[in-house]
Amino acid sequence: MSYGISVTSTGGFVQIDGTYENLAVFASGTATARGVNSYSPVAFPANTPADYLIFAKPSIESGDKYVWFSEWTGGGAPSFVFGLPFDTSASVAVDWVIAVRSAAMPANNSSDYGLEVNKANGDQAFSANDGNFRCQQVAFDDFNDPPGQATDYGTIFSLSSMSGVYALMSGKTYIGRANVGYQGSIIYGLTSRWNYTNKTIRSEVKIFQFIANQGGSAAGGGFRTSLIGTFG
Repeated sequence: MSYGISVTSTGGFVQIDGTYENLAVFASGTATARGVNSYSPVAFPANTPADYLIFAKPSIESGDKYVWFSEWTGGGAPSFVFGLPFDTSASVAVDWVIAVRSAAMPANNSSDYGLEVNKANGDQAFSANDGNFRCQQVAFDDFNDPPGQATDYGTIFSLSSMSGVYALMSGKTYIGRANVGYQGSIIYGLTSRWNYTNKTIRSEVKIFQFIANQGGSAAGGGFRTSLIGTFG
């Protein structure tokens, strides 16, 4: 930017800028990620803006956990679900955040302190009264292969601390369907993997479920924005 305020983190990411809007916490909560056909939908809060992003992390920050996300079309109010790979039986508690542009946040008329930055057109770019996203690492990954292949995972993010680190979940989830012979067909897609032992996070292709034989394969593939960071 050629004028105004700009704040950059030690990692080189712009955290506050009078030209671009921050991502702020519109809503947050805890959900349960379950295995095949045992999902626990979470209803979107009232007045959720259309251009939201959903971030998540395991509530218990230990072990090696895979979680996937999808909007829920099973009827009723607009919802979303978190799921686990086919070979995972235990449920996983998940902390989620719906993040929206700062300008889309509800007005906070009760606060009389903190920093607020507006863009040239008057839209709010940042407010210290919101829970704002702090980007740590980002990559743009291309996925085309089914699970078990050498390229079935994306960029590996290594961190010195995994505490409170969320991954972007919305975006690309389902990749394709593959015929596996007498067992039928598999539906596979992208999970986010938090390995707290190795202190790494990455996107990885896993089997979501087995279905009746569909007589062939249908690979979709595509790009995913792999993004991690904290809120505060």
